[in-house]
Amino acid sequence: MVRADKPVLLPRVSILAFCETEPVMEAINAAFAHPAMARVRPTVMPARAVDVGGFGKNLTANGLPGALIVEVGEQADQREILQQLTKFAAYCDQDTVVLVIGHDNDIALYRALLNEGVADYLVAPVTSDQILQSLASRLAQKDAAEKASKVIAVVGARGGAGTTTIASNLAWMLAQEREENCCLVDLDLPFGGLASALDCRPDPELSALLYTPELISDPETLSRMLIHKTGNLSVLCATPSLEAAGRRRNDAGTAHLIKLLRSEFSCTVLDVPLQWNATVENILVKANHVVLVTTPDFSGLPPAQTLLHYLGQMRDGTLIVLNQARPQDSDNWKTEDVRAALNAPKTYKIAMDKAFPDSVAQGRTLCEIAPSHAGMQELRRLVAQLFGEPEEKADGWSWPFSQLFRRLTQKGA
Repeated sequence: MVRADKPVLLPRVSILAFCETEPVMEAINAAFAHPAMARVRPTVMPARAVDVGGFGKNLTANGLPGALIVEVGEQADQREILQQLTKFAAYCDQDTVVLVIGHDNDIALYRALLNEGVADYLVAPVTSDQILQSLASRLAQKDAAEKASKVIAVVGARGGAGTTTIASNLAWMLAQEREENCCLVDLDLPFGGLASALDCRPDPELSALLYTPELISDPETLSRMLIHKTGNLSVLCATPSLEAAGRRRNDAGTAHLIKLLRSEFSCTVLDVPLQWNATVENILVKANHVVLVTTPDFSGLPPAQTLLHYLGQMRDGTLIVLNQARPQDSDNWKTEDVRAALNAPKTYKIAMDKAFPDSVAQGRTLCEIAPSHAGMQELRRLVAQLFGEPEEKADGWSWPFSQLFRRLTQKGA
């Protein structure tokens, strides 16, 4: 229950509400004014004034909602209500929490709505507290489920920043040193570099499903598509196909794919392509953590500023990796100047080193062949941050001693 004296902040999501009557609209607006809704981005409008088709195009372009509230008409029967909800279904994904407010206290209708995936049905007249408590409980359950399995999105501020290198080394570290069941996913399907960087050969027929991920129907199908690098690390990538990529028009299946990955892996590392669309935005907003990779120079910092400013309006703390730093290069900014420009008190700096291209040429991660490398120590501090641990611990951990230390401390606990 949400108490007025001790508000618990709801997750940072967008919530859309469509109202048929003034009293319900007033109750919804009052709920959104509660301190617990401080991080929520609400939109409230009369249902009769909405062109669902035109609104849906705008909605798809600007990201899918985390929750949807729909008031149905006072005279609407069960068939009409389900038809009305169907109009909105195309603009939500399976993770959208749907709350329906109706005027008929009918248990058969309530059960029918639950069978259709509606999270809750409230009977008008409703109060702001009822709406708030229903949203809080459902979104809290959703938030807890998402946090149980970590999704880490690694995105570059510019081409050539080394996003794939950071993503692959991060995934290897999570799988081998943290002993997490981890999947590394290349979302840049026709041009991604994970296959060559890790010497992977995806099956052309199976991997083609990544171009239509909504057709990956179950965990068994997903399992057949995986390339198993180690006992704890799997890789998911596709055979390049510009034809398949060109035919693709609907990216709604990406959310379905990530939901499957959450159910199968304790950690998922996404190598996110350098492009901007609704799919990429949804990935970066909904991921547990975002790692932004940029270079500390004039080509990397302006786009990093743009991304950080935009993401800062939608989510908390993006972690920043300053990659390919060249101490003797006059084009590089000083670390303190970079942090000031990005308004980031903490960054993770990795120097340009011949060891990185050498490891890629071997089809292996640097973390695998040189775990004590200075760049890997910096990534360990980043991993400590991801797990909410003191970063100082990471300084003294070297593989495989870190595994032994964790086993001993776990047994002691």
